[in-house]
Amino acid sequence: MFGFEECSKEQKAHVDTLVEYFIFSLEGQLYVKEKFREHDEKKGIKPNSMMLDARKFQEIVEGLIKDSERAKKKSVNYCDNFIFEQLKPTLAVHERSFEDDREMYKEIFGEEFKAAIVEKAKKNGWKPPWE
Repeated sequence: MFGFEECSKEQKAHVDTLVEYFIFSLEGQLYVKEKFREHDEKKGIKPNSMMLDARKFQEIVEGLIKDSERAKKKSVNYCDNFIFEQLKPTLAVHERSFEDDREMYKEIFGEEFKAAIVEKAKKNGWKPPWE
């Protein structure tokens, strides 16, 4: 009645869907960052130290999963706050950042970045560190 009841099944499903999409997007971004690093090494360019590495992506994923599990055990209000004040805004920032990476990927490699590229790499043995 006042938002103190337990997080609903719908909210839990919403959190799971958003987290799953976020992790999927992080996989894509990690893959792109690795390709940029390989490209720079071939060109003899020192990799940018500001570029996120696999360890940082793993920390992000682990934190995301931990926070989402905590939110799903809390109240309706807490879960709503997590979804609309934390998870969605963070995902939006990530997507804007990844948009720039996708544009740079197209410039460097001459093809649009698509999720199928990551899926093909995974079939060929590439794995993100959190798997």
